Amino acid sequence: MSLSQIQQYILTGLLLGDGCLERKSKNSRLQVKQSVGKKEYVFWLYNYFSEFVKTPPQQRKDTNQWYFATRSLSQFEEWNAVFYKNRKKIVPENISELLASPITLAVWMMELSIIERNHIIHLPIVLTRLV
Repeated sequence: MSLSQIQQYILTGLLLGDGCLERKSKNSRLQVKQSVGKKEYVFWLYNYFSEFVKTPPQQRKDTNQWYFATRSLSQFEEWNAVFYKNRKKIVPENISELLASPITLAVWMMELSIIERNHIIHLPIVLTRLV
């Protein structure tokens, strides 16, 4: 089963932000971790990737973060090759192509904002010419 177009858009936004692909075997798995204030966002993401997940989102007792992880799957290897070099996350050279969807941009913005005392604070982004 391959990733749908919307899953690809969402995954791109996640990987431009805090989402990460972890490889412990020959395949990678997606990990999503967010602060307690982003519970609804985590469940929204989970709804798109639930077919690849064994356990629904859970809350950590020590940090109160909400998280889930997919199974390690070959479907994520293409994305690992684009977003990681020598096991370190990079900004892909083809970023302008990856930012083609408003969904990707929306997810990336959610990844970049933090919630503090019920106020959303947006972190500044400087985009230079992409094309």
